Amino acid sequence: MLQNSCDQGIQSNDSAHDSTIRWNEIPNLGKWYITNEYGRNGIYLNTSEYNFTFDSNLFHDIGRVGG
Repeated sequence: MLQNSCDQGIQSNDSAHDSTIRWNEIPNLGKWYITNEYGRNGIYLNTSEYNFTFDSNLFHDIGRVGG
């Protein structure tokens, strides 16, 4: 279980590919007061990454408080 992260539960780098993320519970992410324009996410991948499989993961209670 991955929990209580400040921004993302899963964040990948610029060239990742062919990855499987399976059977995880990922709760309580980004639960802090912030006012910038960026969201708080369960998953962040950029446009140059490919072939990611997310299977049987449970994401819940994600997002900033206030701001």
